[in-house]
Amino acid sequence: MLPNDSTIAVSVRTDGHSGVAVAPDADAEARWTAWRARGVAHDRAVRRKMTVIGGIAGIVATAAAIAYTLLRP
Repeated sequence: MLPNDSTIAVSVRTDGHSGVAVAPDADAEARWTAWRARGVAHDRAVRRKMTVIGGIAGIVATAAAIAYTLLRP
């Protein structure tokens, strides 16, 4: 998962040490909302496909069971 913080380094200390803070940029919330919306849309698409595949698999399994019952000696 990608962080939603900016990678702009801002110096925190003035005494020469390497303390660095990460300043969030202004549109981070908009990007995060868009990323989550894409995730929700993808989740819906996968669930829809799995429902269709599951239904077809159930029909095939039922047909195979009926055929096995009718055709066995």
